[in-house]
Amino acid sequence: MTSERLSIRLISFDVGGTLIHAHPSVGTVYAEVLCRRGFNCAAEEVDRAFEESWEFAASHLPPSSERYSRSVEGERGYWRELLRDTVSRLGGSEPPAGAADELFERFARADTWRVYPDVLPTLQELDGRGMPMAVVSNWDSRLPGLLRDLGLRRFFGPLLVSALEACEKPDSRIFHRAAQRAGVLPREVLHVGDRDREDLQGALRAGCLALKIDRNGGGGIGLAAVLRRLEENGAIADGGSR
Repeated sequence: MTSERLSIRLISFDVGGTLIHAHPSVGTVYAEVLCRRGFNCAAEEVDRAFEESWEFAASHLPPSSERYSRSVEGERGYWRELLRDTVSRLGGSEPPAGAADELFERFARADTWRVYPDVLPTLQELDGRGMPMAVVSNWDSRLPGLLRDLGLRRFFGPLLVSALEACEKPDSRIFHRAAQRAGVLPREVLHVGDRDREDLQGALRAGCLALKIDRNGGGGIGLAAVLRRLEENGAIADGGSR
C-alpha cells in the first residue's frame, strides 16, 4: 500500500465554480443591472469581459498579496474597480451610477447563487465517512455568511477565506494554514478546485495533493471524482472526527 493511499486526512474545497455558481450567471446578473441603469450589454459578452478582468487582476497581483485589501476602499472598492474594468472591456467608460453598490448587495444574497447538484450528496457521503473538510477560497469576507445561508457551513471545519487571511491562492501559506488548523500535514490534504493556477498548481506547490474540477456547463468533471479518488487510494479519515 502506497503512502498516498493512506495520506488523505483532509479535503479542502474551493467554492466558486466548485461548490456553487452564480445564478443564472455572473454575466446575466451584471447585464441585468447595467442595462436597467442605462448601459446596454449582453450577458454572454459580460461573462467574457468579467472573466478577463478577474484573470487580469489575479495575474497582476504582487506576490504574497491579497486582492481585496489592496483597494483603499476595501472590498467594495475592489469590486467597484473590477466593474469599471469589465465595463471598459465592453466599450464603456464608467459604470452607471449605483451599479457597483447594487451588484455588491446582490452577490451577498444566497438567492443569487446555486449549489451544484452533486455537492450535497458528496459532502454528505464524505461527512458520513468521517472525512474532515475545509474551505480554501479566494473570496471576500461575506463568504462565511453566504455558506451558512446556503446550508453548507455545517460540513466544514476550517474556513480559509483570502480576505480574512490576508493571502490568497496560489500562495502556499493559505494551504498550509488549512492543514495546520485541521491538525494534519500539507501532504495529507487533497485540495479540490476548478482553476489551474490557484487550485491545481497552488496546492501542488504547497505540498498538497490536488484534484481539478471542470464543470464545463454541467458536462465536465464534478465532485464524484472526489469519491473516486478516495476509493482508488483506499483513503479513510484518521479518527473519523473534526
